Amino acid sequence: MTKRQRAEKGWKLVDHTADLCLEIHGSDLKELFLNAAKGLTELLGAHSASIPDKKDHLSLEADSVEDLLVDWLRELLFQNETRGNVLVEARISELSNIGLKADLDFAVRRR
Repeated sequence: MTKRQRAEKGWKLVDHTADLCLEIHGSDLKELFLNAAKGLTELLGAHSASIPDKKDHLSLEADSVEDLLVDWLRELLFQNETRGNVLVEARISELSNIGLKADLDFAVRRR
């Protein structure tokens, strides 16, 4: 996928000196969080075209919207790295500047 295609999908990889950097776009907060999840999933080398075989519910609270976004991505990274769960789809049912509730569908990566 080219950088232009990624930008049209709501996120793009940006050159950064230390780590990887994603530039995320969204027409509202919910779309921003969903696009961040999609970008992270692709950066991890996982593709959401898999058929889900595990469901989970996630509820997060944070002091700010910035912290909430970091916690959201941290949880998805944790699921991927420790449990082999590859995000296939996320449905955010509630989202505010300090809280998030979502239903997640994962494909379990066989090790």
